[in-house]
Amino acid sequence: MTTLRIIGLGINNITHLTIEGVEQLKRAKKVLYLATDPKGVEKLLKQYGVVSAESLQKLYRNLEQDETNYHNLEAKILKECCKSDDVALLLPGHPQIGVTLVQRLRAKERERNFKIIIIPGISSFDCMLNDLNRDPLEYGAAIIDANRLLLFEYQMEAAIDYYIYHVCSIGTSQISMQNAALGNRIDLLNKYLLKFYDAKHPVTLISSSTSSGVSSEVFTGSIGKLDELLPHIHFGTTLFIPGVRRKYLNKDYLALLQPKQGKDHVASTAVIA
Repeated sequence: MTTLRIIGLGINNITHLTIEGVEQLKRAKKVLYLATDPKGVEKLLKQYGVVSAESLQKLYRNLEQDETNYHNLEAKILKECCKSDDVALLLPGHPQIGVTLVQRLRAKERERNFKIIIIPGISSFDCMLNDLNRDPLEYGAAIIDANRLLLFEYQMEAAIDYYIYHVCSIGTSQISMQNAALGNRIDLLNKYLLKFYDAKHPVTLISSSTSSGVSSEVFTGSIGKLDELLPHIHFGTTLFIPGVRRKYLNKDYLALLQPKQGKDHVASTAVIA
């Protein structure tokens, strides 16, 4: 049975690849990769002694239908899995966060009789937490794809933070790598968010740094004026919506968290934002 090792490259192509990821790459007989910096990754692979590596960049074409791009990539990967019993696929970020290609390969795993191993990578979500200085457990957080949010009309809980991915392709099956404003129906997202937030509620458009020495891109705006952020949107941007802070707490539950007095009792503490 063929093993397909899907390895997270991380966000910063050169520095985010884990030691485990390198070890898995060295085991593979054939390495395929997609990256924002193909030449940098090619150089990195050579440094680690990884042989038989091939870029898939030419199969992901600008302004092509998503379905066509994914079909071409999937066909190439499955073809290599037929040729070799150990293939590695190196992808940006974390393979399990917002990577449609991985889900498509998962669907073919049993049918084509190969085994997938996922090696985690540093995701854009991890990097955004640092850029925003935000603890997702402290404030509560939800991660959602912009198109799925609109398609399924998920009810939003305004009290928690939202990280809305893929705002580069709202209402379109094409992605423009050079100009994400082409065909982008950000007005649809704007209209939907106004069901849950005040028009003046703040938002942040963020793209974490993908190379050493380059700062992350951060732009601020409001729910009611999302269109003003459109010129700054590209393939790597995410829309962050901070939660609306509650003006009250559950007093009954709060009472359970209060330190109890007693000679032999060791009090516990709870930090409440």
